[in-house]
Amino acid sequence: PIRNGTMKQFYSGRGELFYFFFHLSLNLGRDKSSVAFITTNYYPTASYGNLLRKDFKERAEIVSLINFNELRIFESALGQHNLITILRKSNERNLVAKNIITKKKGIADPTILSAILNHQDKDTDYFNIAQNELYDGKENYIRLGGTSGENNQINKILGKLSINPLLGDICFVRQGLRTGIDKTTQSHKLNYNLKGEMGEGVFIITKKELSDIKLNINEKKIIKEFYKNSDISKFYTKQDSDQYVFYIAKTYDEKKLKKDCPNIYAHLLKFKELILKIRGRNNEQLDHWVNLDRTREEFIFTSQKIVAPQRSYKNTFGFSEKEWYASADVYYILQNNKKYLLKYILALINSKLYYLWLYTRGKRKGDMLELYQNPLSEIPIKDIPEKQQKPFIELVDRILSITNDKDYLKNQDKQARVKAYGNRIDKMVYELYELTPEEINIVEDFGK
Repeated sequence: PIRNGTMKQFYSGRGELFYFFFHLSLNLGRDKSSVAFITTNYYPTASYGNLLRKDFKERAEIVSLINFNELRIFESALGQHNLITILRKSNERNLVAKNIITKKKGIADPTILSAILNHQDKDTDYFNIAQNELYDGKENYIRLGGTSGENNQINKILGKLSINPLLGDICFVRQGLRTGIDKTTQSHKLNYNLKGEMGEGVFIITKKELSDIKLNINEKKIIKEFYKNSDISKFYTKQDSDQYVFYIAKTYDEKKLKKDCPNIYAHLLKFKELILKIRGRNNEQLDHWVNLDRTREEFIFTSQKIVAPQRSYKNTFGFSEKEWYASADVYYILQNNKKYLLKYILALINSKLYYLWLYTRGKRKGDMLELYQNPLSEIPIKDIPEKQQKPFIELVDRILSITNDKDYLKNQDKQARVKAYGNRIDKMVYELYELTPEEINIVEDFGK
């Protein structure tokens, strides 16, 4: 109905339903009328919130944005991160937005809320931002603390990064594969009348399940070790897995798979009805039921790469030179411009300075960083000659040589050495961007 209705110009297919309540309020309200909603706090930087932000910019002034982050204001919605948005319908740009960002956690009560809203809370930041300082870039991201270095010291620091080339312009940034169905679940049993055991591997199988399938030469070529986003740590990745994926691309149709890979075909045939039902509901092609839903370009899994979990409380980027297949909750960064070496990029984006960038200029869910394609692609990378990149690369190599040791996770001495190397990288990044001692202290304090 929305797609073809009176607000179809705001329809993108992926936005939140509450976006349309904002649009409708601006449609119905008189000039200078007020609009206020409590929603989740994702729309200021959400990839599919650009039409909403554009509408705010064109038809409203922001009176106040109050971001509660990890502080829960509804006990019955503990997973939500909430934001109060107060607008005034207006074509003028004279109002100064009074924005609030709290660092408090837990569950709010009247005393806490009163202190926050009356500008009396020591764990809360308060900003007075001109309308033209709220919107950032072509996507019109809304920055509650403003976009100009004049507003606070953090923006001055980030201004030193923002003039550099973006990661998405110098590297490939790609999402991991999507099977369509990893294994059978209780949901499949309830929604599709699935019979049989829950937890059986379909396209993703365990080492035990793999041992029960007698593989021929062709089948061994499409069996790949499969990793989880929890297998990614800062600088390094897990190098072996007890899970496997049938990496079946569209080069295999059902007839060819049955002929060349009869054992894998027999395994998948047990789940054909379930696969077809799921793909039918998702409007996917049914004649390709033996293939993965999204195989992606295979080079992203087989080339030298940086990998990141789609969500993390810290900037967590790991490195791998081996085949490393993972699902859509992992993002891959691969070299596209030979001027920028991957280990140099890895050093930068794992640093404390880049945590500050990702937390304040990237996307977040509460305090958790969202390391999706857009925020990753928008990370600035300092353009320096290869000779100047080498000191960063040497430290990364030292870290990887230690983390590759089998006893690393149990050896506190080795962990301390890695931490020391990480601190050296932080200092080199500060020097690279010519941060002052005062600015360094701000970055260090922010990361605590």
